[in-house]
Amino acid sequence: LYLIHWPLPKRDNYVEAWQALIEAQRRGLVRSIGVSNFEKEHLDKIISATGVTPAVNQNEIHPYWPQESLVSTNQEYGIVTEAWSPLGRGSSELTEPLILKLAEKYDKNAGQIILRWHIQRGILPVAKATTPQHQRRNLDIFDFTLTETEVSQ
Repeated sequence: LYLIHWPLPKRDNYVEAWQALIEAQRRGLVRSIGVSNFEKEHLDKIISATGVTPAVNQNEIHPYWPQESLVSTNQEYGIVTEAWSPLGRGSSELTEPLILKLAEKYDKNAGQIILRWHIQRGILPVAKATTPQHQRRNLDIFDFTLTETEVSQ
């Protein structure tokens, strides 16, 4: 997967960059191509100019910044939404009372609740983990389901 990091609209070269990724994929140099930090207007522009829809749009998404409109746009286009910083930048989400309450209810930690929240919203979270144990905990989120109300809260 190869991504354009940011459209940098002031320079307005992102359509050309997207065309270069399309060519790299056509030549077999990369399997999948996508974008990062693209908003609806940027997606509209590259898709209408090339006819090629990104496989992925990687965006900052976490409980304090759910980006519902952008997630909906990605879903409408069939683009996988990938969340960078899925647990939040300052990790204050990890001490959010509602999240801690849900962690207690489901016998999970706050990070697991947040990762499950992403999954249930159709978002692929990319979480950092420094140890194999932490990696396993991040993956241990498929034995419970948040209610619709809990997801929206």
